[in-house]
Amino acid sequence: MDIKSFRYFISLARHRSFTKAAKECSVTQTAMSIHISKLEEKLNFKLFSRNSRNVVLTEAGAHFLVHAKRMLEEYEQAVAESYNISLGYDGRLLVGASNFPDAICIIDYIKAFHRKYPNILVETVTETEVNEPDGFRDLELDVAVCLPYELQADPDIDVIPLVRRPLRFVVSADHPLADKQKLNPKDLAGEKIFVLQLTRFRNTSDRVSQEWLMSGIDTSQLIEVDDFDDILILASSGLGVGALPYYLTDTRNSRFVVLDLDGMAPYADLALAYLRDSQNPALQLFLEVVQEMRKE
Repeated sequence: MDIKSFRYFISLARHRSFTKAAKECSVTQTAMSIHISKLEEKLNFKLFSRNSRNVVLTEAGAHFLVHAKRMLEEYEQAVAESYNISLGYDGRLLVGASNFPDAICIIDYIKAFHRKYPNILVETVTETEVNEPDGFRDLELDVAVCLPYELQADPDIDVIPLVRRPLRFVVSADHPLADKQKLNPKDLAGEKIFVLQLTRFRNTSDRVSQEWLMSGIDTSQLIEVDDFDDILILASSGLGVGALPYYLTDTRNSRFVVLDLDGMAPYADLALAYLRDSQNPALQLFLEVVQEMRKE
């Protein structure tokens, strides 16, 4: 029984389609079918019931799937750790963030950690899912820069506040508002305001909506887009006003102007999150570095 068969089995269980599983595993459908049949022969029980339309896990297959996932994870972890040891590392820290701009807030901590513990391998993952408890776990992160309001609701996750800064507003250099020193909420009446899409993050979305209302800006003006680059492109093109966290606005760019709101602007919050019961010694060392730097 080989690891490849486990991967094929898990993929087929997820997709319930030989075609989709074969595509994911970069093999032919015939090769996928042969591997599954041989695995069933070795196990001496059926993993799937098949017909012309459906591939469904048997009761035994569903039970075996739980253990197969665990064994594959343990195998991959053992390989990764052993490989790191062969390169001279004696630990590993996996750091997550939604994107590079969010990760800016943790870069100084990573630098200090690496200087202090050069033999601990630091790896990074950039995925939107770091902002959700299930995504944080699925990515097997040690620590992540995240939107705090989703993860802090999980009893198994600790959250350390990192950044709380008011949003800034971006307009095209030839926009009528570009000559303003500061924006008044009334200046934005009738303007489309491009903001980051947060609907999937219920707690964060509710919190941000309250802040927009408190700032005196009509929330019906807000148009959600997928990422920060889209906000800059749309605002720089003169199609409306962009709202961005302070750390994303480069005032040296001649195509747009960055303005602050006169009064209470909505805030962008970021935090560090980690599993409370993590047994990774590298995480504990990293948190100590973070605490030391925050005291300075």
